[in-house]
Amino acid sequence: MDNSRKKLRLGDVLVNSGVISEEQLQKGLELQKGSGRKLGETLVDEGLVTEENITNALSSQLNLDVIDLQNVTISEDVLSLVPANILKKYKILPFEYSEESMNILRVAMADPMDMTAMDDITIITNLQVEPVVSTTRSIMLALDKYYGQAEVDSALEEYTKEKENQFAEQENMYSEDV
Repeated sequence: MDNSRKKLRLGDVLVNSGVISEEQLQKGLELQKGSGRKLGETLVDEGLVTEENITNALSSQLNLDVIDLQNVTISEDVLSLVPANILKKYKILPFEYSEESMNILRVAMADPMDMTAMDDITIITNLQVEPVVSTTRSIMLALDKYYGQAEVDSALEEYTKEKENQFAEQENMYSEDV
C-alpha cells in the first residue's frame, strides 16, 4: 500500500485542492477540537464545504474512483463479509470484488485515509481493500437499504421468540395447576 497516503490529512487535501483556504481549515480545526467529530463532518456542518467537495478533492488528490452507491446493486456474498456494526462504525461499505482479483475487495469510504478501517476490513475478510471514495450520505443510505431491514427482521424475530417463550411459560403454569 502507498505509504504517502498515511501522511496526507483531509485538511491538507482540501487546501491543496482549493476547496477551502488555510484560514477556513484553521477555523474548522478549532471548531472540531473536543467535539468528537471528524474534520470533514465539522466543515460540512459549518457550511464551509459540501460532502461532494470533500469526495471530489479526495478522489483527485489520492487518484481514487468515486462511487454513488444508490446506483449499485451489491451481491449477498459481499454483504455477508463484514458485520453491519463494523460498517456503520467506520461509515464504509464493501460493494464488489475487484475485476483484477477476487482477493481484492472494493470498499466505499467517506474517509479513504482511515487506515484503521482498512486494516480491520482486511483482518475480518482476509482480502486486500481497494478504497473508493463516496459521500457519507451515500454510504449511510446504502447501509440503511441493505442492513436496515435485516435489523428490523432480527428485532422482530427476537420479539416473536420472547412472546413464544412467555406463552409457553404461561401454558406450563396452567398445566401445573390442573
